[in-house]
Amino acid sequence: SSDVCSSDLFAGLALKENDLSTALAYCLCFQGLLRPCEAFSLIPSSIDFHPNLISAVLSLMSSKSFTRSGDREQVIIDDPFVLVLLTLWKSSNSDGLPWILKQANFRAIFNRHVCSLGFPLGHYKPYSLRRGGATLLFKISQSYDHVAQRGRWLHTRTAKIYINQAQAELAAQRLTPAQKAKVTRFSTAFLSFAS
Repeated sequence: SSDVCSSDLFAGLALKENDLSTALAYCLCFQGLLRPCEAFSLIPSSIDFHPNLISAVLSLMSSKSFTRSGDREQVIIDDPFVLVLLTLWKSSNSDGLPWILKQANFRAIFNRHVCSLGFPLGHYKPYSLRRGGATLLFKISQSYDHVAQRGRWLHTRTAKIYINQAQAELAAQRLTPAQKAKVTRFSTAFLSFAS
């Protein structure tokens, strides 16, 4: 992906450090449009795989809707790379405990990865992954309604604001040759791992 804040780039950084949990969190926030707190509320029993491993259903226990109404939201993951990471994480977490990685640690790791790519600290935040995923999904589908539904936004207008802001930032973004090389290297590292 040409988006700087994409899951393959950040997951590649995490996998280079043998950090499966962080790589999975990056992918769930980007591909699944999860908020970081939703990703960290997952436990192995909240993940149900399709018998042929073509998708997984995540039951979210810490979503905004759950907080408001008590109804669990479900998210379908069908990206093959994310399914590989989910399978590995679930099989390595047989005790059923939630993430070892906590949101504060995740933020610190994310900031370290942003800096290692040569980007200014504070320019990207963990929620940038969700916004980047929504923007990529909009580029593919050309439908704000589809993005709002997949991202579980109550109002399409909210998704539209996220996407428009992200597109404006992407249009203004200029990468140095060193940053481009790092983006390519770490994106390739993720793709190599997942294949």
